[in-house]
Amino acid sequence: MRIASSPKEIPSNTTASVGTFDGIHLGHQAILEKLNQRARELESESLLITFNPPPPLFFGTASALLSTPEEKVALLEETGLQNLLILAFSEAIVQMEPEDFIEGVVVDGLKVNEIVIGETHKFGRRKRGDFRLLRELGNRWGFGVDVLTPITYKGAAISSSRVRRAVEKGQVDDVGSMLGREYSFTGRVIKGVGRGKRLAYPTANLNVENLKLLPLNGVYAVRVELADGSFPAVMNIGTRPTFVDTQRNVEVHLLDFDEALYGEFLKVYCVKRLRDEKAFESEKALKSQIERDLRMAKELL
Repeated sequence: MRIASSPKEIPSNTTASVGTFDGIHLGHQAILEKLNQRARELESESLLITFNPPPPLFFGTASALLSTPEEKVALLEETGLQNLLILAFSEAIVQMEPEDFIEGVVVDGLKVNEIVIGETHKFGRRKRGDFRLLRELGNRWGFGVDVLTPITYKGAAISSSRVRRAVEKGQVDDVGSMLGREYSFTGRVIKGVGRGKRLAYPTANLNVENLKLLPLNGVYAVRVELADGSFPAVMNIGTRPTFVDTQRNVEVHLLDFDEALYGEFLKVYCVKRLRDEKAFESEKALKSQIERDLRMAKELL
């Protein structure tokens, strides 16, 4: 996949889509599948036009995202996309009329032959641009427009904002259904204070990129991917209220695993939320609950 920051780096014969594509959920996957199909039929190359920083961060409607830039690139490569154009997102683009964006970037800059877009996609100043305007502009400037209806889940359209809300609520099973895969993140193992080891259930404490959206505080059944395999595990996200910590921590206990992991990068796949995080009256009570959590995780995983 070619990754570019300027239209000049992209071949002139492309079939394109435009959007943030945070998370690459099932709706995005349908658009990308159609995009690649139309590119083959038109004997062109597929192109996704996206932005950095992503609009949700630029506007402050989200403080973290479903996909880091590296994750997004990896997911897009898996779809077979041929070209990714990452445009600098700025106030100038925010204030650009939709006609000006299409003429200046899509028509003159890229010479796109067809645009594949979701039915609910909005673009341009005050979000005035939509698929109806695109069709008008396509007739004027000679490009085709394919419009896809939204993919739904539980009776409502799947969107990145909906998936982010579900992550924030800890609804990781619903998130997985909307993504078509388990929600995951990567963290580097750092040194903790050793409480898990003292309780006979050592944990790997993870440092996760701030940009990555993490699920609601609580205890989860997860799978952890290492260089040499995948292991069932229990994850705790939160402030360890039994010990009156204040910093949010992410830690995982790998089942039937007893090796040093300091400095390693672990990929965590969120399978099911088990319970809320809570304070216990003693370490003994906490240990008893951990044992119950492990039994539940083993049944699920």
